[in-house]
Amino acid sequence: MQVAAAQAAPENVRAFVQEYFDAWKGTDEQKILAYYSDDVVLHLPTEILKGRQPLRDNFVRPFIAAFPGNVHSIRNLAHARNLVARMLAMGS
Repeated sequence: MQVAAAQAAPENVRAFVQEYFDAWKGTDEQKILAYYSDDVVLHLPTEILKGRQPLRDNFVRPFIAAFPGNVHSIRNLAHARNLVARMLAMGS
C-alpha cells in the first residue's frame, strides 16, 4: 500500500516562512538557529558550512551584525513537496 505524504496548506507554508523571516529581523542567534538541524549543510558561493556552530559563526553572526533589523518581505510564494520557492524583497 502506498501512502501519500501530506502537503501543507498554502497558508501554513506562508506562515512558517514568515515566522522564519521574522526570526532574522532581530539579533537572537538561538531563535534563528532553532530553524536549522544539528547536521545542517549550507552551500555558500565561497564555502560549505556543516553544522550549527559553523553556520552561526560564519553566516548568522556576520549577517545580523551587518544587517541589524533587516526585513524580508514575501512577494510571491510557491511550494510543493520538499520545496519552497519565494521571491522576496530585503531591506532594513
